[in-house]
Amino acid sequence: IDGNGLSLGYGCRGVMEFEISMKGKSEHSAKSRANPLYDAFIQFFSNLQVNAEQTNDLLLGKTSLNIARLELGTRQDNGQFLSTGNKTPAELFALIEARTMSDFTWNTVINNIDKQNSLIQIKKKLDERGFCSSKTDLHPFISAMRFVLEKEAYLDPSTFGYLDVAMLADVYPNSTITSFGAGAPNQAHAPNEYVLIRDLTKAVLYYEHIISKLCHI
Repeated sequence: IDGNGLSLGYGCRGVMEFEISMKGKSEHSAKSRANPLYDAFIQFFSNLQVNAEQTNDLLLGKTSLNIARLELGTRQDNGQFLSTGNKTPAELFALIEARTMSDFTWNTVINNIDKQNSLIQIKKKLDERGFCSSKTDLHPFISAMRFVLEKEAYLDPSTFGYLDVAMLADVYPNSTITSFGAGAPNQAHAPNEYVLIRDLTKAVLYYEHIISKLCHI
């Protein structure tokens, strides 16, 4: 009943999250001609963006990158960052998320690190691949949608988030995978998440129709 808004999901990009950490030597800002940690990070991220632009699919779109968190600074003895601006950063931490196509892999990330002359440390947190099912193979599901809703409604796989059913692609790589939920859009995992009863009723009819057709009931 996730927030699919009674729309059929037939694909999504994968999702990858990883942490970047770097350490260097802090200098007085008046003496420094550059910010080596920041410059190395920007070069690394720019290389990733080039790789992302080279991945493209007519339905799923391109790999997109998001710097979800970025911290730079020089820590005091108490572990807190200095509050003055006259020191260049001695460390950098970043959390990056990628919405990935099949040809943007963990090796893509690692290969970009090899090009850097810096002490980049990386830690993978998450790496789930996406999927894309042919609408031709989804005929029973599309038929059920037309029967119940009297229309066709699809999630846009190039902009919609990760669908949990994509995990089935690793277990059943040759299977047709799809999703259909009654939850209100933008309500999934919200504090006051709700599902309209009329939409839940339609979802039940949808699944009843599919089961009856596939099982010849």
